[in-house]
Amino acid sequence: MKWPMIIFLQGMIWGGYLLVERLSEKDSLQAKMILLGVFLYIAYIMAASLSQSKKVSLIVTAATAAAAFLCKDELLLLFKMLIY
Repeated sequence: MKWPMIIFLQGMIWGGYLLVERLSEKDSLQAKMILLGVFLYIAYIMAASLSQSKKVSLIVTAATAAAAFLCKDELLLLFKMLIY
């Protein structure tokens, strides 16, 4: 039961990251990379604390991050529909 919760929470984290990235369009590439690093770290720490397995937490974090970036346009469209 903990894996669906981890995936849901990481989905929320990556949704928040995409929203923050969208709002900071004028920031430099360096600032965006630091922001990505912070969100990766938060997602990994959250998964590691809930699953008690570092290797699996790393795999789940990488998979949810990849899924979020592959579905980036759809998530931003969803945010736009919810806001307007």
